[in-house]
Amino acid sequence: MRTFLSQTALAFALAAPGVVSAQSPLTIILRPARVIDGRGAMLTNREVVVRDGRITAVRVTSAVKSGDLVRVYPLAGMTLLPGLIDAHAHVWWHFNRQGRLHTAADSETAGQGLLSAAANAYATLMAGFTTIQSPGSAEDADLREWIATQGLPGPRILTSLEPLTDASADPERLRAIVREHAARGANVIKIFASKSIR
Repeated sequence: MRTFLSQTALAFALAAPGVVSAQSPLTIILRPARVIDGRGAMLTNREVVVRDGRITAVRVTSAVKSGDLVRVYPLAGMTLLPGLIDAHAHVWWHFNRQGRLHTAADSETAGQGLLSAAANAYATLMAGFTTIQSPGSAEDADLREWIATQGLPGPRILTSLEPLTDASADPERLRAIVREHAARGANVIKIFASKSIR
C-alpha cells in the first residue's frame, strides 16, 4: 500500500490560507484511495475538506470540481492518515558539518544553529509529524512562534522551554518555578527528579 503523508497533503493544507485573500478562503479537497481516520478505521470513497489550513470534514466523495475557490486533488492509489505526534523530540539537536553531534565546541554561530533547527522542523513535518513535544530547550519558544505565526514550515511544537533541575527546592518554590515557566510560555513541565540518564 502506498502511503500518502505530509509532502503533498500538508503542503496543500498549510499553503491554503495564503493562496487567496481572507475574504475568499480557498477550499482544498483531497481525494485519496483510503483514509485512516485515527480511530482504527480505514475509509474508502471519502474526501478530506481543508479550509484555512484546517481539516473541516471527512465526507463521502462528492461531485465538487476544481474552481476559483476550490482545488480538488485526486490522489488515486494513495492513503491519507492523520499527522503523527512525536512525544519526545529535540528539534535543536543536529549534526554539524563534520557529521558529528553539534556541541558548543564546534564554533557554530547562533544563526547556523537556528537554520539547523528550522531544517529539522521542516524534515520532521515532511516525515508526517504535525506535532512534537520538545522537553528542555529555551530556544524552542521562537521556533514555535515562527512556525505558528510567520509561515515557517514545521510541526506544532509543545515545549517545556527548559527542565526543572533544583532538587533542593521545597514544594512552594517548585510551584513558583512552574508558574514562571508557564508565564514564559511553557506548554509542559519537564522535571529531572534526580540526575539525567547520563
